[in-house]
Amino acid sequence: MYKKDKISNPLLWLLNEHFVELFSWSVLPINIIQKIRELTKTYNYTKILDPSAGSGFHACILNKIADLDVAAFDIQPEDSSISWYPVEEKDLRELDFDKYSNHALFLSWLDGNNLAVHCLKNYKGCLVISVGNYEDDPSCREYLNMLDTDYNLVYKNEIQTKWNLSEQIKIFVKSIEKAK
Repeated sequence: MYKKDKISNPLLWLLNEHFVELFSWSVLPINIIQKIRELTKTYNYTKILDPSAGSGFHACILNKIADLDVAAFDIQPEDSSISWYPVEEKDLRELDFDKYSNHALFLSWLDGNNLAVHCLKNYKGCLVISVGNYEDDPSCREYLNMLDTDYNLVYKNEIQTKWNLSEQIKIFVKSIEKAK
């Protein structure tokens, strides 16, 4: 169970849902965006693949502030009237990951282990940005194990949201043995 599921006050839950609908569960501060830009540049990436983009808020921020081209998809994108960035409706299980090998992979609040594992198994690039608190969800063990086994952690930070959720931002680079 994600920490986001543990909000017990109904009024606070409603406020959070409205905020999330407009923005995202995770609003990354500028220092995190700058670090993403720095590391994507270091590893020669100028593009981001966001397969669970929602309203496109992160895609917009990564595009406008970090100056990265973003390919944004979601199985249920938000209504275009509240969309921050163009998000194509697509089930990521049908996404042709081969087309995005020159993109860093941005995984934020994927619903459960299966989708996250699917992304890692099919992603051909080397840079993964993971945002969320997957450690709190026992069903995400396989995803976390794949990151620990196949990738090297190059950056980690944690932010606290206004509703007391702890968000982990981790950036991984595929280990040399696995990149071959």
